[in-house]
Amino acid sequence: MRYWIVPNDGKLFNTEKALVKNGGFIDWRAGNRKFAVGDIVFIYKSRPESCIRHMLRVVKKDIEESFDQKIFWSDYKDHLRRMKDSKYVRLELLKTLHDNSLCLAYLRKYGLCGNLQGTQTCFGDLLDYILDQFDGE
Repeated sequence: MRYWIVPNDGKLFNTEKALVKNGGFIDWRAGNRKFAVGDIVFIYKSRPESCIRHMLRVVKKDIEESFDQKIFWSDYKDHLRRMKDSKYVRLELLKTLHDNSLCLAYLRKYGLCGNLQGTQTCFGDLLDYILDQFDGE
Protein backbone atom coordinates (compact mmCIF):
# COMPACT_ATOMS: atom_id res chain seq x y z
CA MET A 1 0.00 0.00 0.00
CA ARG A 2 1.21 3.49 -0.87
CA TYR A 3 0.31 6.88 0.50
CA TRP A 4 -0.04 9.79 -1.92
CA ILE A 5 -0.38 13.56 -1.66
CA VAL A 6 -2.39 15.00 -4.55
CA PRO A 7 -2.68 18.77 -5.05
CA ASN A 8 -6.07 20.28 -5.86
CA ASP A 9 -6.67 23.80 -7.13
CA GLY A 10 -10.12 24.68 -5.84
CA LYS A 11 -10.44 27.36 -8.52
CA LEU A 12 -10.34 24.62 -11.17
CA PHE A 13 -12.22 21.77 -9.48
CA ASN A 14 -14.53 21.89 -6.44
CA THR A 15 -13.64 18.72 -4.55
CA GLU A 16 -16.02 19.30 -1.65
CA LYS A 17 -19.14 19.69 -3.80
CA ALA A 18 -18.19 16.67 -5.90
CA LEU A 19 -17.76 14.53 -2.78
CA VAL A 20 -21.17 15.59 -1.47
CA LYS A 21 -22.94 14.96 -4.79
CA ASN A 22 -21.33 11.54 -5.22
CA GLY A 23 -22.01 10.33 -1.68
CA GLY A 24 -18.42 10.53 -0.43
CA PHE A 25 -16.80 9.24 -3.62
CA ILE A 26 -14.84 11.09 -6.27
CA ASP A 27 -13.11 10.08 -9.47
CA TRP A 28 -9.57 11.39 -9.94
CA ARG A 29 -7.38 11.37 -13.01
CA ALA A 30 -4.69 8.74 -12.57
CA GLY A 31 -2.34 9.97 -15.29
CA ASN A 32 0.84 7.89 -15.22
CA ARG A 33 0.68 7.29 -11.48
CA LYS A 34 0.55 3.70 -10.28
CA PHE A 35 -2.38 3.92 -7.87
CA ALA A 36 -3.51 0.58 -6.45
CA VAL A 37 -6.75 -0.40 -4.74
CA GLY A 38 -6.26 0.22 -1.02
CA ASP A 39 -3.79 3.11 -1.45
CA ILE A 40 -4.46 6.20 0.66
CA VAL A 41 -4.68 9.61 -1.02
CA PHE A 42 -4.41 12.92 0.82
CA ILE A 43 -5.91 15.89 -1.04
CA TYR A 44 -3.82 19.04 -0.61
CA LYS A 45 -5.87 22.18 -1.22
CA SER A 46 -3.67 24.83 -2.82
CA ARG A 47 -3.87 28.57 -2.21
CA PRO A 48 -5.26 30.23 -0.29
CA GLU A 49 -5.68 27.24 2.06
CA SER A 50 -2.35 25.46 1.44
CA CYS A 51 -3.40 22.50 3.61
CA ILE A 52 -4.21 18.82 3.34
CA ARG A 53 -7.96 18.57 3.92
CA HIS A 54 -9.09 15.08 2.88
CA MET A 55 -7.98 11.49 3.40
CA LEU A 56 -9.39 9.04 0.84
CA ARG A 57 -8.88 5.42 -0.16
CA VAL A 58 -8.57 4.07 -3.70
CA VAL A 59 -11.49 1.66 -4.15
CA LYS A 60 -11.34 1.14 -7.91
CA LYS A 61 -8.79 1.82 -10.63
CA ASP A 62 -8.59 1.96 -14.42
CA ILE A 63 -12.00 3.62 -14.73
CA GLU A 64 -12.53 4.86 -18.26
CA GLU A 65 -15.78 6.70 -17.64
CA SER A 66 -16.06 8.66 -14.42
CA PHE A 67 -18.95 10.16 -12.49
CA ASP A 68 -20.49 13.15 -14.26
CA GLN A 69 -18.36 15.82 -12.59
CA LYS A 70 -18.39 18.52 -15.25
CA ILE A 71 -20.39 20.95 -13.11
CA PHE A 72 -17.50 21.02 -10.61
CA TRP A 73 -14.92 22.14 -13.19
CA SER A 74 -14.39 25.83 -13.93
CA ASP A 75 -13.23 24.90 -17.47
CA TYR A 76 -14.49 21.44 -18.33
CA LYS A 77 -13.31 21.62 -21.97
CA ASP A 78 -9.73 22.18 -20.81
CA HIS A 79 -10.10 19.25 -18.42
CA LEU A 80 -11.22 17.00 -21.28
CA ARG A 81 -8.20 18.01 -23.37
CA ARG A 82 -5.88 17.05 -20.51
CA MET A 83 -7.76 13.79 -19.92
CA LYS A 84 -7.02 12.39 -23.36
CA ASP A 85 -5.81 8.79 -23.02
CA SER A 86 -6.01 8.88 -19.23
CA LYS A 87 -7.99 6.76 -16.81
CA TYR A 88 -9.46 7.54 -13.41
CA VAL A 89 -9.32 6.04 -9.95
CA ARG A 90 -12.34 6.07 -7.67
CA LEU A 91 -11.63 7.46 -4.22
CA GLU A 92 -13.73 7.01 -1.09
CA LEU A 93 -13.65 9.76 1.53
CA LEU A 94 -12.40 8.51 4.90
CA LYS A 95 -11.90 11.73 6.86
CA THR A 96 -11.80 15.52 6.45
CA LEU A 97 -9.74 17.92 8.56
CA HIS A 98 -11.01 21.43 9.17
CA ASP A 99 -8.05 22.83 11.13
CA ASN A 100 -4.65 23.98 9.85
CA SER A 101 -2.54 21.20 11.37
CA LEU A 102 -1.60 20.00 7.88
CA CYS A 103 -0.74 23.36 6.35
CA LEU A 104 2.32 23.75 4.16
CA ALA A 105 4.57 25.08 6.96
CA TYR A 106 3.93 21.97 9.11
CA LEU A 107 4.30 19.62 6.14
CA ARG A 108 7.71 21.15 5.42
CA LYS A 109 8.70 20.89 9.08
CA TYR A 110 8.05 17.13 8.93
CA GLY A 111 9.89 16.48 5.69
CA LEU A 112 8.03 17.80 2.65
CA CYS A 113 10.54 19.20 0.18
CA GLY A 114 9.52 22.02 -2.14
CA ASN A 115 5.97 22.90 -3.12
CA LEU A 116 3.15 20.51 -3.91
CA GLN A 117 2.81 21.08 -7.64
CA GLY A 118 2.28 17.47 -8.57
CA THR A 119 1.29 14.15 -7.08
CA GLN A 120 3.91 12.55 -4.86
CA THR A 121 4.24 9.57 -2.58
CA CYS A 122 4.42 10.11 1.16
CA PHE A 123 6.47 8.17 3.74
CA GLY A 124 8.62 8.47 6.85
CA ASP A 125 8.18 11.26 9.39
CA LEU A 126 5.89 13.20 7.06
CA LEU A 127 3.50 10.27 6.71
CA ASP A 128 3.56 9.62 10.47
CA TYR A 129 2.70 13.26 11.16
CA ILE A 130 -0.15 13.32 8.63
CA LEU A 131 -1.66 10.07 9.94
CA ASP A 132 -1.41 11.35 13.53
CA GLN A 133 -3.44 14.45 12.58
CA PHE A 134 -6.20 12.38 10.97
CA ASP A 135 -6.22 9.90 13.87
CA GLY A 136 -6.59 12.74 16.36
CA GLU A 137 -9.56 14.27 14.53
